[in-house]
Amino acid sequence: MKYDYEVINERLHPVIRGTLVGESKSEDLTMTVDTGFDGGLLIPTRLYKKLGFRKYEHPASEFPILETVAGMVLKIRSAPAKLCVENLKMDVDVWTMPDCNEILLGLEVLDELLLKLNGPEMVLEILNLKVNNRK
Repeated sequence: MKYDYEVINERLHPVIRGTLVGESKSEDLTMTVDTGFDGGLLIPTRLYKKLGFRKYEHPASEFPILETVAGMVLKIRSAPAKLCVENLKMDVDVWTMPDCNEILLGLEVLDELLLKLNGPEMVLEILNLKVNNRK
């Protein structure tokens, strides 16, 4: 599976396209690969609400704490979800926080994938055909 890098916020970024599946709704996504993000999948709050994740959230005591690039420390909402990328199906934690407008795929998911980033050709390739979730 190969994905061309895409321009996001005026810069080229490696991306992966897939479908985020909630309890009753799903949404096709283009996710920016972010190796500096330790979490699973960060999505905008409006999408988190639209897909009904608030109803199935982890207990507030289990919400992750995130430190932003600007140094802000936030407790953020999280819920279990399924992420489908081509024929790969993964259990993920979907995260959101106030004023989030990005869709970031973090190390919690990326660590399950064998990826090849080809910078000169601006292509990301997923090399493994199935995922063995640790959850």
